[in-house]
This record gives sequence, structure tokens and C-alpha cells, in this order.
Amino acid sequence: MISVLASAFGKNKTITYSIPILNKLKTDQCYSVRVAILSNLEPICEVINISTKLLIFPIWEYLVNDEIWNVRKACVNSIVTLSQFMKNKDRMELVYYFCKLIDDNVRWVKLAAYLIVGKFITTFSKDSIVEILIYYFKNLSISCANDKHYLINNQVSKENDHFYDCDMITKCAFDFPAVLIALGKNGWTNLRETFIILTQDVNVQTRHSIASSLHIIATVIGAEEIEKTLFPVIHEYTTDDNFVKLELFSNIANILRLTTNEIRDRNMWLINYVCEIKKNDLFWRFRETIASQLGEITTLYSLDIITNKLIPTIKLLLTDPVATVRRAMYKQIGFVITSLLHNEKEKRLFCDYLLSLATKHYQHKIIFSKMCPIIFDISNEEFITYFLPSLLNLANINESHTTVVRIQAIKTLLRINTKVKNIQITEILHHLHKNKDSEMISLLKDQTHLK
Repeated sequence: MISVLASAFGKNKTITYSIPILNKLKTDQCYSVRVAILSNLEPICEVINISTKLLIFPIWEYLVNDEIWNVRKACVNSIVTLSQFMKNKDRMELVYYFCKLIDDNVRWVKLAAYLIVGKFITTFSKDSIVEILIYYFKNLSISCANDKHYLINNQVSKENDHFYDCDMITKCAFDFPAVLIALGKNGWTNLRETFIILTQDVNVQTRHSIASSLHIIATVIGAEEIEKTLFPVIHEYTTDDNFVKLELFSNIANILRLTTNEIRDRNMWLINYVCEIKKNDLFWRFRETIASQLGEITTLYSLDIITNKLIPTIKLLLTDPVATVRRAMYKQIGFVITSLLHNEKEKRLFCDYLLSLATKHYQHKIIFSKMCPIIFDISNEEFITYFLPSLLNLANINESHTTVVRIQAIKTLLRINTKVKNIQITEILHHLHKNKDSEMISLLKDQTHLK
């Protein structure tokens, strides 16, 4: 209740009324009361803020020596909260107690301390992170094989010889990017070997965490290390479990953007690798992942690579048998056209292909209609000259089997009409009212222009 009332009380009343109660409760004979104090410190710390060291830390310090291990474990779980509201110079006291807790004789207290060490590190400023915390974080990457323990320095300390938990290395992988960001580029040298261990762990959850954070790691370590360390991992993960591969490809554009042109050209095969399995519908999620980034990827490559390698892939994805893939691809069309703006011939060839979609199957006509607002935003005049006639034709179709196509075309015209008034669009909308096309009006009743 005290933690819930803290925000209502405000700082002064919390200090006056709530803190004295907490000081009394810390000596309560029931250990669950003492645990409850530690489990609800965050709302109180948020209210009293910089007074945390003076008012809350003494309570926490008293309980950290509690004889009941559940209370000490609750102290571990609340140490990050305290650290967030304390100054750098005061956090050194927390480091002292953290080292004491991580060497606790109860397994669950020790494990809890190991599992929050990464988050604890992130509360420090870059210049104030102490080496002992990095040491403990690196020890999370202990591997277990053939009943032997391996630390990153290939030695096992007496304290850790008997201690291993499979959650530790997975948690290390999960916290790794945050810790690397906290340390900065200079900290990569210290964590590089730990990273290699994590990428090779047998637990798929560990590799999944690493695969999903490669783009974050890339932003810290720079182009040289990306080529030297990250791309070998990326190449290895292309043959990994689908769970890992999907995360790997979900941020491939962000990784490529941070590399040099030479590295990007050498790794062009990664894009085609995903699309080569197009015929197997079980892998449509991979194609969707690439499609959602492919337009952005075109902005990273030369015109020659775009026209010869990327455009054919884009065409395949725009006509993919899975609607979700087509939807992801058409949303990227703006990037593709922008990449071709400086070459009129290639731009015209690609636009001609897009126009051809309006004459194909109904799903392609829908994609064409949805692309039109994107093309319109790039160039109003070019859209009205080249694309609007085809869109108007789709809106004028009055056959029962093309109702869905017609609805989408009219919705697109409505969106365009809000930005620029065109007499042809106005005539079609007026025609709907004049002929009392009740089916179209009812299906589009959410559009204010037809109410």
C-alpha cells in the first residue's frame, strides 16, 4: 500500500509518513513482510528520487544481511532500482554488497545476482563501470560440456567450480548488447571472446538472442569488426535453426548500412539466399522479412546491382503467392523508385512493370492500387500522367467478381483526392452518388467523402 500511495503522497509526505513505517517494518518477524518492502521499492524511489541514498539505502543495507535467503534474494532483485536513483560515487557501496551477494552460500541468491549483473552494469556511466562487474558478466558465458566448466579464460575459479545454471548463458546473450552499449566501442575488446562463446552455444535460445541483437552490436563496434567478427557469425547462422535465421534476417538492412560498399557487395548473396526458397511456402516468413527491408536495401547499392540483382527479386516478391509477402514488398516501393530517379531509362522500365500489375490477376491489381499513394507522394505529376489512368480503369470496373479490386481502387482515389483535386477523380466519386451505387457506398461508409 505504501508503494501505491507514494505517487499520490508526493515526495514530502512520503518522506514524512511512509519512510518511518518502512524503518519499522524492516525488523518485522515475518520474513515475507521484509521481502515485500524490497519488492516494492521502485515506486517509492521514483518519488523521492535523489533522496534514495539517504532514506532507502539504509533500509536495504540492513536487510542485505538478513539470515533468511529469500530476503537476501529480494535485495539482489532490488539493487538495480536503487542504482538507478543513486549517484555514481554512491553506487560503489552497492558494488561492495553485490560482490557479497554473488558469493552467497545459497544457490538461489547467487543465481539471482548473476542474472541481474548485466542490467546492473547498465545503470553506471561509461567511466564509472568497475572491472569486477565485467568479470562477473563474462562468467555468465560459462558453457557446460562433458561435465566440465569453461570460463572465458579457460580456468574455473573455486567459487564457480560447482556452480552452473543453463539460464546464465542465455541471460548473458540477452543482456550482451545493453552491456556493450554501456561500455562503448572500447569495451568490445574485453567482450569479444564472450561474444564468440555466445554465438556457438548449443542452446537455440542463446543463439536466437544473439541473432536478434547483431544490428545493435554492429552500431557499436564499427565496419572493420563487423567484417571481421559479425559476418562469419551471420554466414554460420544462415544454416542454423529457422528460429535463429528469422531473427538474423529481420535486421540485415541495418547491418549492411553500417558496412562499406565492398563488404555489402560481397554479401549480396544473403538477400538472394532467402528468395531462392520462394517456391517452398513454409518459408514465406523469410521472404516477408526480406521484402519489408528490400526497398531500404536498394538505397545502399549501386544502380548496376539494383537493376541486375535487386529488381528481379523485387518483382518476384510483388507477385509472391503469399499476400503478407506482397504487402510487405509494396510498402517499400517508394525506396525503390527513389533509388532509380537518376536513371530515367531504368525508372521507366520499372514503372512499366508496376503498370502491368493493373492488368494481371485480381491480387496484383489490389497491390497496384495500394502502391499508387506511395508513387503519388514521390511525384504528383508523374503519377497523374502515367499511373492515374490505370487506377481509374480499375475503379470503373463494374463486375461482381472484381468488387474487391474496385473498392481498393476507390479507396486509393479518395486518399489522393484529399491531397490534390483532380477532375477525373471527382467525376468518378460523383458518378457513385448519381447512380446510387449502394454496394460501394455501404462498403466505403467509413470514408468521410462518401457519407
